[in-house]
Amino acid sequence: MTQKSGLSRRRFLTLLASGGGAAAVAGCRPALPGIPAPFEGYSIFQETMVAMPWPAIQQAARDGAIVLLPIGIIEEHGPHMGLASDIYQTYNWCKLTRRALDLKDIPALIAPPMYWGISRFVSNYPGTFSVRAETMQALIFDIHASLHQWGFEYVFSFNAHGDSSHNQVFQETIRAVHEQLGMAAYHVVPRGTPVLDEAYALFIDNAPTTEAMRAHLDTHAGAFETAQMRAYFPEDVDIAVARTLKPSSEFAPNGYWGDPASFDQIPEGDIREWAEEVVRLTAEGIEAFLKGKKS
Repeated sequence: MTQKSGLSRRRFLTLLASGGGAAAVAGCRPALPGIPAPFEGYSIFQETMVAMPWPAIQQAARDGAIVLLPIGIIEEHGPHMGLASDIYQTYNWCKLTRRALDLKDIPALIAPPMYWGISRFVSNYPGTFSVRAETMQALIFDIHASLHQWGFEYVFSFNAHGDSSHNQVFQETIRAVHEQLGMAAYHVVPRGTPVLDEAYALFIDNAPTTEAMRAHLDTHAGAFETAQMRAYFPEDVDIAVARTLKPSSEFAPNGYWGDPASFDQIPEGDIREWAEEVVRLTAEGIEAFLKGKKS
């Protein structure tokens, strides 16, 4: 930070550490005309390994803790939401599942969320970071290799990004981890989901949906996904913009496929009850799986 800004480097770092970093940065430069204010954002590291000292991770591995790995992508989600919808949702799924497993006395850690994925359909929209298949494969494999080196045996991966190329690479990598590292690596999916090889999938029962939810299912950043984000990550949704959007049956021109403006026709209570049931079924599925493996 230069002297002209009025903030010394020490003062700047102090502000960052105390949570005043955004204000400090804002005070160092003028607002850019014509650029909307950014979303507030949320931490995807809370309740994960990132918030733990290494001896605690070492002890968890020795105690037989399992690992939950959130996988997603940083990708545009229309003009009314930020880029992190997929990774926020899969992180939230893991976080709530970890809490549910804790109530069952099943120790579990959440690995740092992996948000570098593949996007074939909206990669032309600024903000969509799409990596090569070999990059994604190497990252997922190496995450597992690190966990394996530390002594973790069971890793359950959660994915909230629907791109078929992304999912193929994801599933192929889980199989490679299983075969090459000898780890009990699996991806968690709702029952009935098509997979490359059922031997590496952990199927969980489907949570029932309400009539309102079924009436507003969408492909990408429409009513259902907007309602999900509004329920759990409200600061990442611009509801004023969402209400101006017309239904679309393709991604172009605004990067959503569905009817975002109808998000408030899905009661928030419906979303939360459904998510709680998904978490309950996920925890029960993991519990039953582990008992079957260890019996």
